[in-house]
Amino acid sequence: MKMRWLLFVLVGFAISCGSSPTNPSNSSTSSSSTSSSSSSSSATLSSITVGGVSTLTGTGSTGQLTVTAHFSDGTTQDVTSSATFQSSNGSVATVSSSGLVTGVTNGTSTITVTYQGKSVTVSVTISISTVSGNVLTATIDGVAFTGQAVTVAQSMVNGTTFLGIGGTNGFTGNYILLAIGVPAAAPGTYGMALPSPANAGLQIPNATSLWHAGAGAGSGTITVTSVTANTAAGTFSLTLDPLTGTKATGQKSVTNGVFNVKF
Repeated sequence: MKMRWLLFVLVGFAISCGSSPTNPSNSSTSSSSTSSSSSSSSATLSSITVGGVSTLTGTGSTGQLTVTAHFSDGTTQDVTSSATFQSSNGSVATVSSSGLVTGVTNGTSTITVTYQGKSVTVSVTISISTVSGNVLTATIDGVAFTGQAVTVAQSMVNGTTFLGIGGTNGFTGNYILLAIGVPAAAPGTYGMALPSPANAGLQIPNATSLWHAGAGAGSGTITVTSVTANTAAGTFSLTLDPLTGTKATGQKSVTNGVFNVKF
């Protein structure tokens, strides 16, 4: 239960309902030849092309790259699982060993794809858009945090209308993402303990230190002071615990929290 809520907080809402659309592929080819296994033992690898995501539109949004090998006998083969991937700017977009690209903040990153000595580069642009006027601010361990990009995801969870609100700071401070999740059916104050589904999370830029509250972790409250069909406003004050398995240590104090969002 704890992990499910935490994942909703740190992933679901900061990306406005999940993965972004996948655009037509970028592709390129390389020139030199080297031996390759294909349908013909004498066929050689002529080139590789890369398709898949070229634009992502949210922090945490993902897109899959695919790699196709072209051989001298005219055959092709999907070699995504055997290729290697490297991002030129991990602060903008990261890429996994399987070719899954994850958006981090606005900008462009070049992904280098290599297979059997041939390399191809593709550009991935991260363009994070937000609803004008969205606000998420707080004080974290005495230091002001202002979400430069604030996004909202509205979901139905076990019959409850649920808002996930995430603010990213564009790497201008100690923390990249502050996020809260709260029921939004009516004004009220929600604690972090069960059966309340309210939760919160905090992440530093290296993505390996996470703090959280909700479903038995941390403490504090999130208060929805007003809510309409497409707006919500409120305050929050929290104590976040380090998430086991990450590099986070000690608790984080989040005070003076304010949100005012449209969705």
